[in-house]
Amino acid sequence: MTRKFWIRTLRNVVLRNRPYFAHLAFTHVCNLHCSFCHIPEYRVQELDTHGMKLVIDKLDKMGIAYLSISGGGEPLIRKDFAELLNYAAGRGMYVKITSNGTMPESKYAELLACRVSEIAISLDGVRGNQLPYAHVGPKILQSIAYLNNNLPPDKKLILNI
Repeated sequence: MTRKFWIRTLRNVVLRNRPYFAHLAFTHVCNLHCSFCHIPEYRVQELDTHGMKLVIDKLDKMGIAYLSISGGGEPLIRKDFAELLNYAAGRGMYVKITSNGTMPESKYAELLACRVSEIAISLDGVRGNQLPYAHVGPKILQSIAYLNNNLPPDKKLILNI
C-alpha cells in the first residue's frame, strides 16, 4: 500500500472531511444474463480509455484512497481494463476489482500481472442451481482455482458470496 493511501486513510480517521471509498463501473456490458440483474435494461454510453482516466483523476483529486471496480457489467470485457487498473494504482489508490469468474484464463493472467491489490470473484451459489439467482458452475470454480494457484504474494483473492 502506498504512502498516499496511508495518508488518506489517516486523514479519514481524523478529519472525515473527504470521500475515502468509491465504486467505479468500467462497463455495463456483461457476458451473463442473470435473472436478478437490471444492468441490461439500461443503455449507457461508455467512456473511452482517456475518459475513464479523467474520471480516475477526478476521484484522485477528491481524495479517494480505495477504488472498487464493481457494479455495472463484467470489467474484464473492456480491452483496456489492465491499463485502467494500472493507471489508478499508479495514482496511489488501493484498487480492488470484482469479476463474475467466467472470463477466459488469459484475462485472469492479465489481471494477475497488473497492479491491482485485490481480486474478488462474485458468487451466487456454488452448486449452480440451488439458489434462485445462482450462476456458479465449473468455469467459475476453475477460474478461482487458477487465480488462487497463481496469486502473487502482494495481491488478495476474495470470494463475494
